[in-house]
Amino acid sequence: MAPVPAGTSGDDTIYGTDNAETGATAINGLGGNDQLFGCGGDDTINGGNNNDNIDGGDGNDNLNGGNGDDTVNGGNGNDIVDGGNGKDTLNGGAGDDSLIGGNGGELLTGGPGADTFDCGHAN
Repeated sequence: MAPVPAGTSGDDTIYGTDNAETGATAINGLGGNDQLFGCGGDDTINGGNNNDNIDGGDGNDNLNGGNGDDTVNGGNGNDIVDGGNGKDTLNGGAGDDSLIGGNGGELLTGGPGADTFDCGHAN
């Protein structure tokens, strides 16, 4: 199994590559204000701490912004888009997506398809 690309405590830009066997990418951003990009497969991307920009691309992706004010775009496919904690902007894109807000006053946008919205944790 190939190692999972991981960021550092600084600001990182990571472009995933499709796994030859599964067509998927897994990326962990860790700290910093990261730019994380998946590929055409079914990607798993975790932003970690701080303010991240995540784009899953095509495929059925599992995307999590983590802590911070994140922008998370699912792209085409049936995606799970979770902003985590912070004031996030979530866009499911085309497909039947699940968008999950946190506790920071998110903006959730679905797109074409039958989308499900979880507006987060009310205090």
